[in-house]
Amino acid sequence: MDVKVIVHAALVPLILSGCAAPPVSLTPSQPEPAAIASGRSGRDLLVASKNAQRTDWNRIRKVEVGFDGEWSTFPTLTQKVLTDPEYRGSSEEIYWPGRDLVVQVHRGPGGTKTVRRLRGESIEVSYNGEPSDGAEVEAASALVADAYAMFLFGASWLLDHGEDFRYLGNRDLEGSECQLVEVDLEPGIGLSGRDRAVAWLDAESGLMRRVTFTLNGLESTQGAEVDVTMSEFLTGPDGSQWPGHFVEMIRKPVNTKAHDWRTTSLVVDGVKVE
Repeated sequence: MDVKVIVHAALVPLILSGCAAPPVSLTPSQPEPAAIASGRSGRDLLVASKNAQRTDWNRIRKVEVGFDGEWSTFPTLTQKVLTDPEYRGSSEEIYWPGRDLVVQVHRGPGGTKTVRRLRGESIEVSYNGEPSDGAEVEAASALVADAYAMFLFGASWLLDHGEDFRYLGNRDLEGSECQLVEVDLEPGIGLSGRDRAVAWLDAESGLMRRVTFTLNGLESTQGAEVDVTMSEFLTGPDGSQWPGHFVEMIRKPVNTKAHDWRTTSLVVDGVKVE
């Protein structure tokens, strides 16, 4: 049976039981008339956000970060390989932006999962020290590593890895006005050939407060859309701003919470952030 059929069949009882709601789109598919009339440049808005957040992908040498969080039931039942809840509970991660390299050490009830992701070139995964060469495991792990770099570094990562930046219009996010900028990612997130991302840039602070994106890197998630909202920013060296709280929501094929996690430790270029 086709993987997508299996996933969709699994959705039915969960939707009927109230665990998930019908899909909802929070971002426009095209620039709104007011956005076109404004003449605002999507690239310029992202540059302003990068300058406000100061998490410059091309300036910072090394970031060491710890995370801890909890998965909701729905994604662990429908996307076990992607969520990998037996291993992806807490994590210790190192980012070397100049090398486009991410190393993640995840821990959970099943033990330790290690991921070494060199974007555009390679992905290596091991469980409790034993290498895994499963295609789906590698694709899921590459997707997670790339996406977490995007969450952490914000507009700077999108500017460095994306193209065709388009200002779409404004939306409210928890009482704050955000400017939405659409970005084409080619290659996409993980092993995807192409993905769409929409950055929600706080009109007052400039920080990227949310990013909406597609998940084309896995066959079972093609056509899906999720967003991650960042908050409780921590101030690092030179005034850099790093998200301290992350909430992931699935928007398509259903509308439900997926993951909630927090930053537990952060070291930027050798400086510990308290």
